[in-house]
Amino acid sequence: MLISVEVDRTPAGEAIDPTTLSFDAVVHEPNGGRMPIRLRQTSPTRFEGRAPAGEAGPYVVTVLPTAGARALAPLVAGASRAGGAELR
Repeated sequence: MLISVEVDRTPAGEAIDPTTLSFDAVVHEPNGGRMPIRLRQTSPTRFEGRAPAGEAGPYVVTVLPTAGARALAPLVAGASRAGGAELR
């Protein structure tokens, strides 16, 4: 599963300096497990991370961004992996 965050402006439309940002994330697995990952910067405004999604069911990702020492609002997204091979 690829997790990607693209950042270039605040909700108010102000430019963001991506060199001050870091993104930690937690993947919540269908079995109730939690998998921490760190997103790395792959371009000036894009941060990405990968996590295995071997089990069928829903996955929820919580991304916890920080700008320097300041915590920013979390980002939450979800995806589901189909159970049957014919649905993949």
